[in-house]
Amino acid sequence: MKKNLLFLICCFWSICASAQLTIGNSAGQTITQKSIDGCAVVVKQSYQVKNKKNGKVYGRNGRKEFGQNYTIGVQTEAGLILTEAALKPWLEDNAFKKVEQTHEPFVSQTEVRDINENEQTKFGSCPLSIGKQQPQGLWVAKTESVVPNVMEIDVEGGEKDGWLIWFTAKKELNANPEAAITLQAINKKIVLEDGISEIDIEATANSDVVLGAIYVCPSYLGGGHVAYRLVGVAVKDGKQWKLHTPFVGYSFDGKAVKQEQTQETPQEDEAVAEEEQEEEIDLTPVAKEKNKDKKKKKSKK
Repeated sequence: MKKNLLFLICCFWSICASAQLTIGNSAGQTITQKSIDGCAVVVKQSYQVKNKKNGKVYGRNGRKEFGQNYTIGVQTEAGLILTEAALKPWLEDNAFKKVEQTHEPFVSQTEVRDINENEQTKFGSCPLSIGKQQPQGLWVAKTESVVPNVMEIDVEGGEKDGWLIWFTAKKELNANPEAAITLQAINKKIVLEDGISEIDIEATANSDVVLGAIYVCPSYLGGGHVAYRLVGVAVKDGKQWKLHTPFVGYSFDGKAVKQEQTQETPQEDEAVAEEEQEEEIDLTPVAKEKNKDKKKKKSKK
């Protein structure tokens, strides 16, 4: 009887310990996901194309923009951290590849929306300023908006015991730009070595559309305070996701240079061959905005 009772007590404590471990892991994920509220954003970059010979500007398929893409950005103390795909939305656009010999692309509008887990949020305009000094593989942009909640950047190397946070949606954002976004934090240890800024990572294993990921690491400040610092941002290279971690020993000095987003004045004439090319891919001319001054009629006495 005593042996059976001792066995039951051991089983009970084993179950309790297992439950506490499970609850602890779940709590860690929840705390980590909530810690980045207000830091991560969706960046929407729209772009147009300009004829290299005459400067005429075009959109596509009846829209003023030729294309756009959606990426994950992080609002930090140094600025908005962006990927190469964010600054150059035409890189993976097959439609642009058909006209790249005769037209050059440029970003026409930048918009961002906050990421609040499982909530829909709206986009707002966000002009960017790009500095001369940039980390390898990522970009730091200054924005005009005042952001109350930003993240510090981890510039120290060595072993990291942090969290890889994946951002997913039920559908592509091209189909539903304001769709709710889900976060999934996965505990992962990495080692940052000198000269190595890319680490192969596996995307979260679910059926949702993967938008991107960031890697954050907790910093224990004492007194019960914990701060999460940005270590890296995931970038998709073909079918493989790579974690870019170029911040080790990096200094964020240097003056910002305003990103060029102006349009040159288009000319009237266009070559016949170029017209045929534009009709084939359904280029849409973008009309230049003109100031319409209305003349006031003088009242007769």
